Amino acid sequence: MTTTESQRQIRSLVSRANLLTALCLPLVLWQAWRLGRSVLRLDEAADTAGHVEGNKPAIRLLLLGESTASGVGAVSNDQALAGHLARALRQKTGAAVHWRVIGQNGFTAAQTRKLLCPRVPGGSADIVVLVHGFNDTVNMTSPTRWQKELKAIVEYLETRLHQPRIIFSGIPPFRHFPALPEPTRSILGLRADALELAADQLASEMRSLEHIKLTPLPGAGYFCVDGFHPSSKGYELWAQTLAEGIRPEA
Repeated sequence: MTTTESQRQIRSLVSRANLLTALCLPLVLWQAWRLGRSVLRLDEAADTAGHVEGNKPAIRLLLLGESTASGVGAVSNDQALAGHLARALRQKTGAAVHWRVIGQNGFTAAQTRKLLCPRVPGGSADIVVLVHGFNDTVNMTSPTRWQKELKAIVEYLETRLHQPRIIFSGIPPFRHFPALPEPTRSILGLRADALELAADQLASEMRSLEHIKLTPLPGAGYFCVDGFHPSSKGYELWAQTLAEGIRPEA
């Protein structure tokens, strides 16, 4: 897909989301108010680093971003995306994996750029997984601003780390969230698709950035009690998707 075609699709998705919002505005506002009162607020996992033994020199893995980077919905990051991804990479490569999490529940990409990127120690990671999209979708970040913030994060990491492989993990599939009613589910799904396409376009332009779309979680057992975040089983599925998608040279 050319850049022009991609931009046309992005504009179409945003326009459709705006139209559906306008047509259903009273219901959308009521659903937002109800969700704000009813959705459980879960804590981030307490552990922020771990290690998986292997037969080859260690891969240093960093997860950077929003709540799914910091293990919300699981009892620990070892049982969330970080730990499951470390084990999946160990199985794929045979290498030991040192993993670390720098994340914050509720953060957008702009907040990660401003507040989390400076916390990344120099030379501390070989693979960085950027976990973003939920909050930018909900906060209606424009695709242009989203692309700008992701690019700034990638460029910062390129200067901070030594030839890092940077993976954008893809946006959680809103259309499969059991806690989201219609039409809010479809509106957020369209906005998420626009941001996903913008990230895909950016990855085609930046050599160090890979974009791996997340697998939709297939049922309620893959979500935690809030109906939004994955359970440990859901994180394991996403980790397998990411590990399979990372190019061999990573």
